[in-house]
Amino acid sequence: RGVALLVSLILLLLLTIIAITAASTSTLQQRMANNAQDQNTSFQAAESGLARWVTLFTTGNAIPAGEQAAGNNTTFDLTENVQANCLAGSLNVATGFEFTCHHVTSNSRTATGARSRHQMGYLQRTGL
Repeated sequence: RGVALLVSLILLLLLTIIAITAASTSTLQQRMANNAQDQNTSFQAAESGLARWVTLFTTGNAIPAGEQAAGNNTTFDLTENVQANCLAGSLNVATGFEFTCHHVTSNSRTATGARSRHQMGYLQRTGL
């Protein structure tokens, strides 16, 4: 007498615990997926900043300073450090070539706060 009620309440409690655990796990996985997507978006924006620098440099256009729009509420900014005759004492002594080193950094950020920094070196032969 009353055993059926007790068993059904215990089963209902178990099902409630399982449902709450599943909902919590699903929410956590969704946040992890959103964070991974934001980081990938920031990564791609930093890469597009470097690609933009290479395109502008090879076409002889001026390299813009400051933030650039990369889409999806993401921005990047380029920093360029130029060093003339950067390989003095190594390649240019034996070959007679002179080189200019371009050190480029692209920092990006998304609207949600994900950040990424990519750096690239570009060597330009200027002598002979």
